[in-house]
Amino acid sequence: MVNAISGPLNLGNEALTINGTGSNNNGQGALKLINGDAIIGTNTTAITMGSTTAIGVEANRRLTLNATLATQNYAKMGDGTLVLGGSAANSGTGAVSVTAGTLELNKTSGTAAAVNGALTINNTFAGTATVRYGSSASADQIGGVTVTVNHGGFLDLATNNKSDGIALTMTGGTVSTGTGTLTLGAP
Repeated sequence: MVNAISGPLNLGNEALTINGTGSNNNGQGALKLINGDAIIGTNTTAITMGSTTAIGVEANRRLTLNATLATQNYAKMGDGTLVLGGSAANSGTGAVSVTAGTLELNKTSGTAAAVNGALTINNTFAGTATVRYGSSASADQIGGVTVTVNHGGFLDLATNNKSDGIALTMTGGTVSTGTGTLTLGAP
């Protein structure tokens, strides 16, 4: 648990390994941010998810991972915002599920994908689940993968182009491209 009660917390360039879904497998996050905002990493810091993992961010909070994530399957939990930033693409093809709050994709390098595994945006809890491109996002933030937007889910490309083709499944969700273009096709 990261408690940033005394102000924004910056953990710098320290490698980190995350395992599990939370204390006693409670599903609230093996990495959970409460009481403030935090930044972990300095563009290419190594963060490894050693098993299926949950990352929780409580409402009105922002956790930024400026890092290269080596991912297994993981879920973004809580009503706050998790930002995947940094200048290098994440590795691993684990599935990503956003169950509540916002996952902001904000890789800055021209070829850096933030999500390389199947992406599911759903609303299994109260509130909404959103995946959006960040203000510094460049290139395609989502690899050529299957994206599922379920009821209560929202995919926002924020005027960016998604051109390498994704397989998109929608069940009551919403996709917004702004002035951008979304190219569909098999991944």
